[in-house]
Amino acid sequence: MRGTKRIVVAALVLTATLNQTATAAVALRIVPPEQVPRRGAQGLLVPGHGIHVTREDALEQLRPLVRGGGAGGAGVGGATIYVSLPPPGRHHNVVRYPIAVVGDGYRGLLVDERTRLPGLVAIGSLAPTVEALHEGRTPPITSRADPQPRATLARLDEQLDEAHGARSRANVALALLVLSLVLPALWLRFAYLARAAVLAVPATLALGLELRSSVLLFLGGLVLALVLALPRRAFRPLLFAALAGALLVLWHGAETNALATIGPHPDGGGRFYGLTNQTSTLLLPTALLAGLWAAPVALVTVGWSKAGADGGGVLTYGAGFAMLALRGYGRLTLRRVLVAAGAVALLALLLAGIDVITGGTSHVTRAIDTDLPGQLAHRWRESARGPTRNWGASALFASGLLVLVRVALVRPRPPALDAMLVAIAVSLVVNDTPQDIAFWGALGALSILAFERTR
Repeated sequence: MRGTKRIVVAALVLTATLNQTATAAVALRIVPPEQVPRRGAQGLLVPGHGIHVTREDALEQLRPLVRGGGAGGAGVGGATIYVSLPPPGRHHNVVRYPIAVVGDGYRGLLVDERTRLPGLVAIGSLAPTVEALHEGRTPPITSRADPQPRATLARLDEQLDEAHGARSRANVALALLVLSLVLPALWLRFAYLARAAVLAVPATLALGLELRSSVLLFLGGLVLALVLALPRRAFRPLLFAALAGALLVLWHGAETNALATIGPHPDGGGRFYGLTNQTSTLLLPTALLAGLWAAPVALVTVGWSKAGADGGGVLTYGAGFAMLALRGYGRLTLRRVLVAAGAVALLALLLAGIDVITGGTSHVTRAIDTDLPGQLAHRWRESARGPTRNWGASALFASGLLVLVRVALVRPRPPALDAMLVAIAVSLVVNDTPQDIAFWGALGALSILAFERTR
């Protein structure tokens, strides 16, 4: 009996000692960029979220994690995270800062599950990584082998700069391209131009994965030539193929999508992967015109955490397809509308639940696991500030809203147009960039109107 007690006591003492050793072995050190070690696993840190960042805000996030404060090595068998931050003051959030993890088996390139872009690390991942290392769990930030991590990071940094620099021009080019097709289509009632206007968006998004805005203005002719070469009956299957292609790229080409000209904004610490409110809105006409039979693929593309990871997009697309079904079923009644709204909400919860159960992880699943009401409140505050952030955002929102109101007054309205308007209305409520939703939603509504009028 005494021998058994001694074994139990010894085991407890050993466990406590190991826990203390693990806690002491993990450290986070803030150092100047030139003092970040070149050993261990290397990465680039995005120091915050939004257009501007400050050293003070970054320190506020890291202060509870800092242990020690010098630049020494880690404890035996442990890890030290070396972080460099922006200089004092307020800075445009377009610069990444060196970070390295030394010890505990870290080698090569850092991989952050929150960014899904090897080498790029979000500052929000540091706290859960330190916590996981203390507790002996798999951390959000791991590493993978890379014989030349510094060269890989230099290429990544250059690609992020290129995408950021081309984004504004690409958006202008895309808007001009769609308008140059949809306005003549509405005026001349020319079906080929209308189909080209609808197809221009997925074609531009696909080519924008690699190309830059300098070639986007030439896509109009290429898209029109493709439409002319295809029979009319092949148009809807082509839209379905575009959705399936988007799903494939988002699923297996997360890195390619993250560096797209029009896509996520990993350089600014916002959306690192998946669909943004802009790209989700841009693809909405493609999904609605493809028809109800495309709804499952569209919802998986938008909502799956390994693809679009857009929780608001599921509600938006669900509302659009529900309206499409209601218009096809018969006369609209309050009861039918309420049943459809409940079904959309239930479907969104069901898809999110399946995603969590099957091991999916994204900002959506993390919000469900933590503080969903708080996340929604924060999103609505951001949404209220969005259109007044600067004159450009105000102009986008006002012009988009005016066009949407004008389109809503069209009589008779085809079912797909009604579905688009309902989806945009829902998106304005559940998403946080109303300026993007209103402007690109207005262009999408015009494209649907032109397509339906020339059928």
